[in-house]
Amino acid sequence: MGLALLAIIWLITFISTYFFVAQTWWLPKGASTAALFIDHQFTLTYILMGIVFVAAQGALGLFVWQYRDRAGAPKVEYSHGNTKLEVVWTVVPAIALTVLVGFGLFYWFRITGEAPANALKVEVTGKQFGWIFRYPGKDGTFGKKYYQNISDKDNNSLGLLWDDPNSHDDIVTSDKTGLVIHADSGLGILHRLTGVIAQNEGDIASV
Repeated sequence: MGLALLAIIWLITFISTYFFVAQTWWLPKGASTAALFIDHQFTLTYILMGIVFVAAQGALGLFVWQYRDRAGAPKVEYSHGNTKLEVVWTVVPAIALTVLVGFGLFYWFRITGEAPANALKVEVTGKQFGWIFRYPGKDGTFGKKYYQNISDKDNNSLGLLWDDPNSHDDIVTSDKTGLVIHADSGLGILHRLTGVIAQNEGDIASV
């Protein structure tokens, strides 16, 4: 029975590990420079956790077989704990997780930090079943808007204030057109949200 459990545990462990190592399914190709950092963090986490997973399941299967009930087996000795061992298996995972979180925060702040000064600024507004994109035009400045001016009937889906000169050259498109950017330029996104209850605004983030 012990040998059968050993085989089952190891078989499940190595088969499940194979799919990750062989990358039979994986993340899609990144569409932005930020994807490189995210993929690196994802891969690093999977490698470290994979090593721990294989080692733990391998030891579990081995112990199931080694300490099986059999003729001539030594009597069970109950342990009251090992302080040094408990310190080790507490400190080591804590250090590993701290390093992973540190890398994650580094990448996160790098991704969500301020966009370059020459970056293309785009206002992205989310609404029910769609997105609205607004570019600041040649003057590089977004015009003012007011939520009570939002009107599909007047073709003013963002509530732009037309008495503001900066609004006159703003370019507004929908998700049917898609987000248009230069391949080699930085990008600053202003997040917006329109809804029945409230309107929320975010900060510029580089992606």
